[in-house]
Amino acid sequence: MPFLLPWATRCMPLLLNLHLLHPSGWSGLLLAQVAEGVDSYKQQVDATDLAENAHTGRQLQDRLAELQERSISINEEEGLFGWERSDWPQISELTKELDPYASLWHVVSEFSLKSDDWLLGSLQGLNPEDVDDL
Repeated sequence: MPFLLPWATRCMPLLLNLHLLHPSGWSGLLLAQVAEGVDSYKQQVDATDLAENAHTGRQLQDRLAELQERSISINEEEGLFGWERSDWPQISELTKELDPYASLWHVVSEFSLKSDDWLLGSLQGLNPEDVDDL
């Protein structure tokens, strides 16, 4: 019986993580919230605060990256137990849906911030790498 406690204390974090990533668990709820955020973001047409729109896109991308990292970690732990690895296609689908919109708002935001320099300033004062990065 004494060996059961160390085994349980080592396995509980894994079991908790598996529960959290399960669609009915906390990460499943987070994934649903991110999906809702992506859908809302795709409908964004208000161009009054371009920097905020770009920031929201980056936040959504970061949240999806965190979920992707968590799912990879869980898959590794599932492999250690010899369990079938969970598949999370929604994470990559949402990333593919979000990327063009986030990229668009980023480029529009950067252009609005730097357009005066680019259009009215000296060409010699421009950094080609900054212009190329967009």
